[in-house]
Amino acid sequence: MGETIEGEVFDAKLAGKIICLVVEDTKVGVQRIRQIFDGRFHLIVVGYLEDAENTLRTLAAQKLLDVVVTNLTIKRDLDGFQVFKMVKEVAQDVLIVVWTKHSDSEIQRALQAGADFGVRKYTDDEASMAEAIIAVLKQRKEEEI
Repeated sequence: MGETIEGEVFDAKLAGKIICLVVEDTKVGVQRIRQIFDGRFHLIVVGYLEDAENTLRTLAAQKLLDVVVTNLTIKRDLDGFQVFKMVKEVAQDVLIVVWTKHSDSEIQRALQAGADFGVRKYTDDEASMAEAIIAVLKQRKEEEI
């Protein structure tokens, strides 16, 4: 197993795991995302701009990141729209998923800003989020061939 975050992620990637950066700043949110993904993805959880930016740039530069799941509102110094911008600057092919309690109009605004799709927290839609991510990533791989 790798001793650095890059080594850990590289090992997970070799094992066929989907690499998912989760930008969420609450323990409840992190626990919920772990339940939704149920071990199918390798999760890297960050909640603040410095952590998110450094981790994102490192993993994206090495083409190790598959998906970013982000809340729209994150305490302290970061919001989901900043996350979209960082992702698009370094890795245009990374799937961006908004996972939020905000209204459908805010999710629509996020889609216009660069998110690939949005899911409202604590709704029935959450149950299918992992399957939707897997389906989109699979479709993208097939399109590359």
